[in-house]
Amino acid sequence: MKKIFKVAQAELRSLFFSPVAWFVVICFYVTIAALFTTMTSLLSNLQDVQFELEPQFRGFNMGMMKLVFLPVCGMILKLIYLFIPLLTMGIINREITNNTHYLLYSSPLKTRDIVLGKYLAVVVINVAMLLALFILLTCGYFMIVNVEYKWFLSILLGFFLLMNTYAAIGIFISSLTRYQIVAAIITFAVFFVMENFSAIWQQYDFVRDLTWYLGIAGKAELMLKGLITSRDVLYFVLVIILFLGFTFIRLSSAQKSITRLKLAGNYLLLFVVFLSFLYFSSRPGKILYKDVTRNKINTISPLLQDLLGKLDGSPLKVTLYTNLLGRYAEFGLPQKRNTYQWGLWEEYQRFYPNIEFNYVYYYDVAKHDSSYYRFYPGKTLDEIVSIQSDMFGVRRSLFITPEEIRQQIRLQDDDLGLIMELEYKGKKELLRMNGETPPWPKQPTVAGTLKRILRDKDIRVAFLSGHYERKPYGKFERDYYRHLNEKGSAHSAINMGFDSDTVSVLHNEVPDDVDVLVIASPMSRLQDIETERINRYIGKGGNAIFFTEPDKKFILDPVLQNIGVTVEDGTVVFENPHEMPHIIPSQFTEAGIMMAREVKSEESIRDKINLTRMDLIGGSNILFDSSRGFSMEPLTFSPVNNTLWVKKGVLVVDSAAPVYSSEQGDYMRENYVMAAKLTRRINNKEQRIVVATDGDFMNSLRYFNGSQGLAFYSWVLYNEYPVYVNELRDIDNLFTVNYKTTSIVRYSLLYVLPGILLISAIVLLVRRNRK
Repeated sequence: MKKIFKVAQAELRSLFFSPVAWFVVICFYVTIAALFTTMTSLLSNLQDVQFELEPQFRGFNMGMMKLVFLPVCGMILKLIYLFIPLLTMGIINREITNNTHYLLYSSPLKTRDIVLGKYLAVVVINVAMLLALFILLTCGYFMIVNVEYKWFLSILLGFFLLMNTYAAIGIFISSLTRYQIVAAIITFAVFFVMENFSAIWQQYDFVRDLTWYLGIAGKAELMLKGLITSRDVLYFVLVIILFLGFTFIRLSSAQKSITRLKLAGNYLLLFVVFLSFLYFSSRPGKILYKDVTRNKINTISPLLQDLLGKLDGSPLKVTLYTNLLGRYAEFGLPQKRNTYQWGLWEEYQRFYPNIEFNYVYYYDVAKHDSSYYRFYPGKTLDEIVSIQSDMFGVRRSLFITPEEIRQQIRLQDDDLGLIMELEYKGKKELLRMNGETPPWPKQPTVAGTLKRILRDKDIRVAFLSGHYERKPYGKFERDYYRHLNEKGSAHSAINMGFDSDTVSVLHNEVPDDVDVLVIASPMSRLQDIETERINRYIGKGGNAIFFTEPDKKFILDPVLQNIGVTVEDGTVVFENPHEMPHIIPSQFTEAGIMMAREVKSEESIRDKINLTRMDLIGGSNILFDSSRGFSMEPLTFSPVNNTLWVKKGVLVVDSAAPVYSSEQGDYMRENYVMAAKLTRRINNKEQRIVVATDGDFMNSLRYFNGSQGLAFYSWVLYNEYPVYVNELRDIDNLFTVNYKTTSIVRYSLLYVLPGILLISAIVLLVRRNRK
């Protein structure tokens, strides 16, 4: 070890007494300082503006680790390979150029001492460069609230391994030529190839995994995101050993006579050993993970972990169906297969390695879709497929015909695009895309699909039909298609674990397999037999949701009064110069917040401030009689309730604002209950019912405008569905300093410190030259 340190010491003296090392360190520091201070100055200025506009500003929607450090580290990742070749280009060939290699070979030093000593010197310089990054991270630690220092350590580890891997490659290339400029150019080229190697020949099965594992792209990205894996750490260690081994073989062959065949055999043997270790260290189930982030953003939720834990080890088969002529086709093609497997499924394989992947490629168009025929006029479908396959760079023969795919699976009812099918012990369920780019399903969708596979009985929410009610599959504005059956939405009920359809009780009782009965704003009177059957369903302990409207309340009165609910006559209104008078801005009560794990509900609980919002459109006040055996809790309240009143008679909303008139029967109350939940114990279970005097806040037009999503359904389904997998809000979302302070920091980091480094370098180099 002493010999290695001596070589490293001599190499460091040589490097730091030349302008190259100083130039590299200063340029690296100035580059990353410019990136960091630009982001912090921009966001701190924006924060100051936000506080001026909104003194109660709670911070940015994302944490500073994501807003500042991840983008900056991403840019550094793309630039860092530009600096290392300048350090390594003369590390070996300088000895050959100066004819000092004979002295090294004749000294007591062994070849490994020379290689490891020179490599150690470059490692020290890399540490010096990382010290600059450490200074910036330290500044960020004091400038931002609740910073995650463990994440900082993961970032430093990622760059440390990456830079030292580049250094090992550069040292080997330096040993191949006696010209430093040639070595630098070749090193740049090799770095570029390795950065893009994982994308080469990905359409070919034979070499896909080989190029993917060998490429350096993405190997440090997980560590920058706060996830340390044994696979990535071992990759860097193995590549370092490989190229240092190559350098050792190269220098050893220069000292003694060796045949080219034996030399090639030595290289090949080392490379095969490297590939073997690389392969086995990358197998699912053999990889160790450490997520150092506070909110475990790189790890699937504990709920999903529990679901995967319920699988008994049997294969979970995932079949990806890719339509060449469908949406997102480019994401499902063979050249994207590793991105799909590792980018989407690795976090699931971490907890359940036995996932098998199948791929089906086909072409098909919807019955009335003529877009491709219009885009390629005069072309047949086969000709269009040939053109598209050539454009994507894949074989035409890879795609089966519409007739063949329809024999395997029926996809016509879904989007004829990218879609997955999960199969476990013979049970199959579709796993749909999320409608975004990239389109891969998010955790709630995967969780909902896994619950479908694991359960014995489907969950059915049935909507009463026959009286012009709102439909779960109707695509009109008043219907509920958007939040229940929109297959392209990651937030719809069908993708989160439960189904909804319609049921009529005119000729039959409510079916026994109905988990929840929903009566959504009927527009015509129920027949007596229907009322009786609904009341029998309620009487047996069935869960239900009732939506009624002020002008049609008489339709559901016979049912609601049976559970102790009376909807008062009239419509709740208030004078609002910015909106129609019957649109009441409301929030959930504490009982409403606690009824389901909606995102705003969880944020409200954590931040101890009510962040829920929903606009009730034409609601009435609810009176309750507890003699029917139910307990009632209001679900909503209106912050403007001191200006609310109930307007009797016909309400005109598109004319002059209504005026309170007690002579016409208008009246005021201290509190208005426009939505409530009812519970009682019956048949050894808790019966749950929701009553809302407005159904418009859940319709396809209003649903995403601040509503509480699927909270009503979740509560009446005992919070088993939908499957909530909510990301926790980042708490490192504010600066502790203002824009003026960040400007001072920017000036210090970008000008003062580099100036000190430059002056130090000049003084040291001048003194060296004088000696």
